[in-house]
This record gives sequence, structure tokens and C-alpha cells, in this order.
Amino acid sequence: MAATYGKVRDVLKAAVEFHQRLEDFYGRLAEYEDRDQERLPMLLEYMSRHEQGFEQMLAGYDEPEAKKLLETWMQYEPDERTLEVPQAETLRPDMSVEDVVEIALQLDDELVRFYAQAARMARNPAVRDLFDKLTQHAEDEKEKISLNASMIKDL
Repeated sequence: MAATYGKVRDVLKAAVEFHQRLEDFYGRLAEYEDRDQERLPMLLEYMSRHEQGFEQMLAGYDEPEAKKLLETWMQYEPDERTLEVPQAETLRPDMSVEDVVEIALQLDDELVRFYAQAARMARNPAVRDLFDKLTQHAEDEKEKISLNASMIKDL
């Protein structure tokens, strides 16, 4: 796979687009009307809000004081398997809370790998620090999802 050059802004844009696609994915899951579980719509609403929050956090890096960092060039090798959202055909009307949590945790693993890869590829210490922090944030969010999903399952 050939290395690609891009700005930090481009890498963050890919992450924002991933969160937007995830929000849409969780919205599609919520569209199944034949669910008799009350907990699943609650989980899907939580997941959608979670993605919106991550998008807003990433948008905060577009503030004037971060502009110089965003314009920094970096070499990275995007893995085409990273940041993929499941296709619509993987959705089933009978998906359980556990099924959705499993998918959500796998998707968060994708995000952690994406940020960790960007951190490893960064030559600039400030850029590496940014992606290290985003990796840690994604790992922390994954733990929150797991905890909140567990609480929702117990309702």
C-alpha cells in the first residue's frame, strides 16, 4: 500500500465522516418497527448522541488556535479496512441489545486503530500528541459505551 500525504485536517475529516456514517447506521437500526424491546431504542438513541458528541469534539479542532496544527502535512497509510461502517444488509430486525453493543465496540476498535496508526505515522510531536490524545479519548469512550450498554441491558 502506497503512503499518502495529507494534512492533519484531512485525517480528522475522515474521522468526522466516520462518526456521521455511524450516526446514520444507528438511525437505520432504530428504524426497525417490529422491535418489542424497549431497551434497544434507548441504546440506539444513546449511540447516536455519542457519535454527535464525538463529531462536535472533532469540530473543536477547527478553532483558530488549532489552525496551524490542522495545516501540518503528514504521511500516513490509510488502511482501507479501517473506518468501515457495516452495510445495510448486515442489519436484522431481530438484533438484540447485545448484538448492537458488539457492533458498536467493534466500530470503536476501528476508531482506536485509526487514531493509533495516525499517531505512529506522525513525525511532528504536536501531531503525534493530538492523535495519542484522540486514541485515549476513543478508548475511554469505548469503556463508557460498554458501561452504559450494560446499565441499559439491566433495566
